[in-house]
Amino acid sequence: MNDLDEIWLSVDLSSPRGTLALHRAKNSIVLDLILSKIITETGDHSECFIPQLEIALKECGLSVSRISRFITTSGPGSFTGLRIALASLKALAYVKRCPIEILSGSEARALKWASKQSQILCDELQVLTHITSDRFASAHFKINTDSFLQLIAETTHSDWSFLSGNRSLVVLLDDRINLIALPSDPSIVVTKQPLVATDLAEALAKATTRKTVESLSDWVQLVPNYFGSTRF
Repeated sequence: MNDLDEIWLSVDLSSPRGTLALHRAKNSIVLDLILSKIITETGDHSECFIPQLEIALKECGLSVSRISRFITTSGPGSFTGLRIALASLKALAYVKRCPIEILSGSEARALKWASKQSQILCDELQVLTHITSDRFASAHFKINTDSFLQLIAETTHSDWSFLSGNRSLVVLLDDRINLIALPSDPSIVVTKQPLVATDLAEALAKATTRKTVESLSDWVQLVPNYFGSTRF
């Protein structure tokens, strides 16, 4: 690994399944994935994150001093998980004096889905995220003729009525949304696309929700978008 390469750490703790990833980058563009790791699948992020980060760095022959950029999601997701991720990265960034990047987890998922399509045939995309036992967040994207994703709105819902009347629609779900009551409509394509840390780094260059935070005063004010979420 070239000593001049940037090393990025991306972290997603927005759901019970926490993940981290290390990427090699140059001139602020991702070159390749070094490592992707599940931190925990039971929601105990505060106990697991630092030990799992140490293990990941050791596996790659790296140290925290080599990391030049920290990336996490601004939400939606778990109230506690989002706070743990931001607090942890704020501390690391303060010591390192390097940027924190935040972006919408919904946009990262949408861009990941789009990157896997040879041709996008739908007009709209709804990205859904569990936030409580009876509510979920929705990010609504329009898909332009050049396959550009335009974020229209982010709202919360307790049922599927907001999907009525949509045509040529793809719905992306996370791992915890119940499919039972989803309307049966041949014009709606439903697929699972949960967020993982690798998606955040790989979406960074295209994300319209991206925010780069470099100063201490901005770090202090940096808070996630909770969307009324609870712990998990």
